[in-house]
Amino acid sequence: MDKATTRLFIGIRPCCPSQVFFDELVRHCRTGIWHKQPDQTHWTSPRDRHLTLAFLGDTPDHVIPFIEEGLANIARTACSATGHLFSLSPFPAQNANALAVELIGDPNLQKLHERCRQLIIDLGMAPERRSYRPHITLARRKGGFRGLVPLHLDYSMLLDNITLYKSVPVPGCRHYHRLFETLLRGIPL
Repeated sequence: MDKATTRLFIGIRPCCPSQVFFDELVRHCRTGIWHKQPDQTHWTSPRDRHLTLAFLGDTPDHVIPFIEEGLANIARTACSATGHLFSLSPFPAQNANALAVELIGDPNLQKLHERCRQLIIDLGMAPERRSYRPHITLARRKGGFRGLVPLHLDYSMLLDNITLYKSVPVPGCRHYHRLFETLLRGIPL
């Protein structure tokens, strides 16, 4: 019996124009008054940036092909979404260790999240119980980001893919490898 597991989550890879926006935002933070202790902050690399749709956690490896098949089925009918980025602040609370961009998604993003949760349930796994707060983490700091005033943002990004990520621990952080990715191909009504 195969007991190998892989830590997985389903997400959306940011499009190229959004990556440029995030690069500029990170540059602003690194050179501005926000960044006080550079040696203690781990900035998320562009290849690791993502918007999580559903967290699977440690998943038996034999289930991965079924997840990929389910995601391909979802992508055939799911429409792309738009996310409006409205804030950069400590996440999920003011004293948190993560610095993230929060966004409000259109109804298509919520539907995509719900379909991913249902896929997890259909495969006999338990989805996360926390309410869904779409965000993209840009940095982590062990001591947290206390005292930072949230930065107001006004940017919209295209959310047009669904990606299965493998989370790989490395010293001081995690890297995320794409195992499967497909474009959302549904046609809006």
